[in-house]
Amino acid sequence: MPRQKSDHVDSAAALAERLRAARERTGISQRALARGICTPAYVSRLEKGERIPSLQLLRRLAERLGADADELASGVARVGVDPLLDAELALRLGEHAIAERGFQDALDTGNPALRGRALTGLGQLAFDRGDHREAIALLEEAHAAGAPDSTVADTLGRAYALAGELEAAIGIFERALDEARAADDVVASLRFGVLLANALIDASQFGRAAEILGDALAASYESSDPIVRARLWWSQSRLHEAQHDADTAARYARRALEVLELTEHTVYAARAHHLLAHIELDRGNAAEALDLLDSAYPLIERAGNRFERAVFDLERARALMRLGREEEAASVALSTTGAIGSASPGDAGRGYALVAQIFADLGDTARALELYELAEVTLPERSPSRQDVAARHAELLEREGRADEALQVLKRAMRAGADAEVTR
Repeated sequence: MPRQKSDHVDSAAALAERLRAARERTGISQRALARGICTPAYVSRLEKGERIPSLQLLRRLAERLGADADELASGVARVGVDPLLDAELALRLGEHAIAERGFQDALDTGNPALRGRALTGLGQLAFDRGDHREAIALLEEAHAAGAPDSTVADTLGRAYALAGELEAAIGIFERALDEARAADDVVASLRFGVLLANALIDASQFGRAAEILGDALAASYESSDPIVRARLWWSQSRLHEAQHDADTAARYARRALEVLELTEHTVYAARAHHLLAHIELDRGNAAEALDLLDSAYPLIERAGNRFERAVFDLERARALMRLGREEEAASVALSTTGAIGSASPGDAGRGYALVAQIFADLGDTARALELYELAEVTLPERSPSRQDVAARHAELLEREGRADEALQVLKRAMRAGADAEVTR
């Protein structure tokens, strides 16, 4: 007989019968069911009706069996209960610890029906932390486990882009956009159109990016969602900024920011602040750029994404350097490169180059040259920043009387640029 009373189980004997039947349907042993939860002997006693488990323990056993804990406890099925609902809700609400526990518990059950969704959730959590390589591995596994393409494609493509694998990102977004258009799904078409355009901008394929954004703008007139328009303006700003049209870029960035500041999408608003700060720096407005970054920094800190925080800090270092605060800029920039080195080769390379420029301004030529070399090794071969970094590296070598080395640096950059044009 059970040793305690319970208000969550109808009877120990009935629970024992239901638990044993569920375990036998799943085809696992008492030992396998107990692993990491309780002892096999305890499971044996449960199946004999000699114990009543706590609700928490019963839920863990039920998850491993792919069963509903309330149905095991009472014999009454809850229609439409989704064992991953709480974890997915926690993810949307930013309760990452609760979400991770729920996804991991579902994964540990070995239930193939839940595996793809659980891996997708864990991949999203890794992406939100800034662990882009881990996100790629988890999301690729989720896709192999049968997770729907539309669920995985958004985050997986962005993770590949941030890891510097732009061809993979572009391929994923192109397939997702084609599928959305074939299904006449306007919302998904707009989302993947913007994502594809951003990846094309990063790959310096500006003509194609403009074409994709034009199609998305035409389709957006059917949408009443202000976030859709804000994302399009943000992407248009990035396109014009990449083409060195800072004034037009700033106009689009401000339009996006005005909309986003009226919504609860704080991370998007922070990104718009960052983009506008970058543009204002290019326009020579360092003080305004620093104000934009400082006002949005608490938003990006709350998001908990170390990569985005590092990118913010790099922009702050640029602003501080322009304002003559070189030592402060060097301290800020140096603190960021470790966080972004493995996540985004493009941003990491630009970060190393920025710190190199700061040390060059401070008169530490040896350290500056080391960092320029690191920047060139880190930057993707087709990065539009390579030639600019090489020019600054070569200029510093020439000042040191090392003209032959400077010429070699410039030749490497020119070859990389020519290769990029051929493959475009």
